[in-house]
Amino acid sequence: MLTVIGAGICGIACAAAAAARGVPVRILDRGRGIGGRMASRTLKDTGTPWDGRVVDIGASYFPAREGDFVTLVDRLIARDIVRSWTDAFHVAGPEGVIGVRKGPMRFSA
Repeated sequence: MLTVIGAGICGIACAAAAAARGVPVRILDRGRGIGGRMASRTLKDTGTPWDGRVVDIGASYFPAREGDFVTLVDRLIARDIVRSWTDAFHVAGPEGVIGVRKGPMRFSA
């Protein structure tokens, strides 16, 4: 049995790849739930009107650059779990927006 430490995006991708090849998998994570930087939480006891609302506390995007992970992301896109987001960011300085930085496509869930 393969033990994967961490139930974030990498751990889940690793476990899915192993399971797809018939390898029994056990996932361990120190968090209260799975997801890592993909996780969301329910606000509780904040003393605000937003208690009970689900909020995204994780990464707002992730890149996919390497073969097997790109393949996994393509499958998630086909299932409407992940979507392409952007390949550019505006760069700001003290004087305001000073340009645009292009890079790899970023994806969001």
